[in-house]
Amino acid sequence: MKLEEIYALFTQCSGVSTDTRTIQEGTFFVGLKGPNFDGGAFAEKALESGAKCVLVNREHASNNPNIIDVNDTLKTLQDLANVHRKTWKHHVIGITGTNGKTTTKELLQSVLSTSFKSYCTAGNFNNHIGLPLTILNAPKEQDFTILEMGASKHGDIRELCEIGEPDFGIITNVGIAHLEGFGSAKTIEKTKMELYKHVDAHGKGSFWNTDFPQLKPAKTLDTFCSQSASAFISQITQFLPCITVELKDSKTGATTEIQTHLTGAYNISNINAVVAIAHYFNIPLNKIQEGLSNYQPSNNRSQVVTKGEKTFVLDAYNANPSSVKEAMNNIAEMQKGNFSNPFVLIGDMKELGSESLALHQAVVDHCGDLNLSGHFVGTEFDQCKIPSNSSSIQLSKSLSAGELDRQIGDKDLILVKGSRSMKMDELIAQTKAFNLD
Repeated sequence: MKLEEIYALFTQCSGVSTDTRTIQEGTFFVGLKGPNFDGGAFAEKALESGAKCVLVNREHASNNPNIIDVNDTLKTLQDLANVHRKTWKHHVIGITGTNGKTTTKELLQSVLSTSFKSYCTAGNFNNHIGLPLTILNAPKEQDFTILEMGASKHGDIRELCEIGEPDFGIITNVGIAHLEGFGSAKTIEKTKMELYKHVDAHGKGSFWNTDFPQLKPAKTLDTFCSQSASAFISQITQFLPCITVELKDSKTGATTEIQTHLTGAYNISNINAVVAIAHYFNIPLNKIQEGLSNYQPSNNRSQVVTKGEKTFVLDAYNANPSSVKEAMNNIAEMQKGNFSNPFVLIGDMKELGSESLALHQAVVDHCGDLNLSGHFVGTEFDQCKIPSNSSSIQLSKSLSAGELDRQIGDKDLILVKGSRSMKMDELIAQTKAFNLD
């Protein structure tokens, strides 16, 4: 069956899914195949669950007219997404970066939705599977679609751009992550720049974080950095536990104060990026203020949770050397304010390749330089050495909730961070301190 025919069948469906547990009546089910699974084996079950059409690889071919067999279900899924994307008339914004891309995406969605119909990538559906699903499940009538683009190796962003064809681009920043796949920091930069190169060649323009001069797009529509956003100068007027930002119009001098639910100075450039984009699309400042103020971080991304006399900063969705250091810098800054006894709980950072041990040691050393107490957990951190300038750092392969409870007994501020597979959020959730009513 030709791609155009498959797409015609898709348009008659209510949505697309690759998981039989999420099938609803009228769903277009795609049976993806991987090293440890074969979705095509569940074709009949998908139809019984309400799927209208099922896409499978050739080995699962059937006489059932509702089961479509193709050479490669993943490639067909991606091609269908691109065909669907080409039917759109609205703006498509691509966002990538080592850190902050999800927060920036959600902040931008919150601001754009004050004035337009806007849709964005759900959760972390930002890879070669998630991005096509985002496109195919997007509502029909929109003014903006925001596509988050993640990468773990060179070429990933280029592939996502070929599928999603963003008109506008933004790279939040670059740092050290996924070295196992990238090989070097230079390759990370080249990979992120694939977004700007695509937009330069085919789109309308991009927004440039001038804190990273090496990441300059040819078609620069506007700029932002950690101190300013386009026509506005930003300044933190309150830091604890969440930041309040004052935006000052560089032309009129008029100021607007925005109370956010975000913690950490590292989020200022994310805020400024959103302000610059919103300003470019002529969103009024009061609407920008509304969108930024209403945004509530979730899913262990810079969440601030108060339990009794303790404040937890839950940032355990993911971790890399640069994001961990920034998070610890934030805790050290907060220590200068209302918090006198902070503690950091950090889990291993994954996919760092041959540089892993050295990068983990650098994080431990940074904690010592900041004079923070904490516990570093995991097989990588267990191989590190406690810095000579610290007597309040512990390292171990594992940690029980009971032992953690004893360590944070008198602490008033606790940072929780680590790669997702380390499940640091689950560990802290098991402590008595976090389960106070």
